[in-house]
Amino acid sequence: MRKFLFVLGVVLLVFFAPLNTSLSQLSGDYYIPKGTHPQGFNTLAEAIAALNSQGASGTVRFLIDGDLSETGANLKIDRPDLSATNNLVIKPAPGKTPTITITGCASSTNSDTSIRNAGLTIRKTNYVTIDGSNTDGGITRDLTFVMNDGTNGRHAIHIFGDADHITIKNVKIRYNAIGSTTSGNGIFVNGQSVGSAAGVSDYISIINCEIGEDSPTLVGPFFGISFTGASGAGWYCSNGVIANNVVYGRTRGINLFWHNGPGDVMNIYGNIIGVVNAPGGVAIWGILHQNYAGTLNFYNNKINKMVQTTTGTQGIYGFGTLNGAAGAAVVNLYNNFFGGDFDHIGTGTPASIDVISFQDAPTGATCNVYYNTVVLNNMTKTATGRMTCIRLAGTWTKNVKNNIFINKKTGTSIAYCILM
Repeated sequence: MRKFLFVLGVVLLVFFAPLNTSLSQLSGDYYIPKGTHPQGFNTLAEAIAALNSQGASGTVRFLIDGDLSETGANLKIDRPDLSATNNLVIKPAPGKTPTITITGCASSTNSDTSIRNAGLTIRKTNYVTIDGSNTDGGITRDLTFVMNDGTNGRHAIHIFGDADHITIKNVKIRYNAIGSTTSGNGIFVNGQSVGSAAGVSDYISIINCEIGEDSPTLVGPFFGISFTGASGAGWYCSNGVIANNVVYGRTRGINLFWHNGPGDVMNIYGNIIGVVNAPGGVAIWGILHQNYAGTLNFYNNKINKMVQTTTGTQGIYGFGTLNGAAGAAVVNLYNNFFGGDFDHIGTGTPASIDVISFQDAPTGATCNVYYNTVVLNNMTKTATGRMTCIRLAGTWTKNVKNNIFINKKTGTSIAYCILM
């Protein structure tokens, strides 16, 4: 009898004991699609959902082992406790050259603002690397993101709010369709002044990526790469690196806004930048940086193709500044090549065209313009106001030396090598 009661008690204990619903943290390599590999997921969305719910122990790698068709509204990395030790890497499996095609992006009215109009979102999550090379430490661009949502898809990769130490390198970004006629970013670093993800992204590195295409007819992002802080709170997105990329935007190649705070350093170098297939009614910029402080180094860049199509008076600007912080900014512009293939093929007449345009007035700030080659080519269109290799406005200290300025615009008295 005692034996029976003992067995019955064990059975009842097992039957009524609460189930252990905790799931182990992700660790190691996961192949997508899983196939015959020991660990993996069928889709990238499934892998991200598992990471969001279970977390990471050590380095987690999502290895893309074949072409994927994904829904943008489901691609949100949201795990705020990732760290330098417990981090995420997304990259191709060894030897593979996959394409991730994204449709089904969330609309602008979606209540989850972080995924609005976005392909892949990194929300308030640190230490994420997207490495498109299919070898460890490689520099080949083997992973392609294709945006294919003509209704809601605008931003291919969206870094939202307080997300630090993010690296995106060796990837290609293409657009078959874009859900806007005026806006959208290949890579969008998007600071927030309010909400649960409030904050700005620091230590963001965009390296050796290929964004958009050099074509007057193919669809592409309006802004190739955008770094933005939180203007409502006055927070700067700081200590970024944008290096060795090939970027073609339709309005701006690289757009920097509320970036690099006092005492911080940002480096933008080795990029090839163009603006093609521009929409009407907007000025176009190769690099525009505005609301900035600290030290900014722009070097070894090439901006040699800018094509304006507007029917209005909007102009063309290769490199430009706006709203620098008084006394807290140093802009170093050196060893760049700007100009040579600027054109205006629209019916409008531009008010101004500057290959380099320092047009703000940050009192006490300094710009150093050294060892650049700048060409104002002989465009058929003549601006109504000015055409310059370099325009130097404002009251800040301007050191300009050892450059080559070439003005090839003939038949007009408003074209200058240097205009102060």
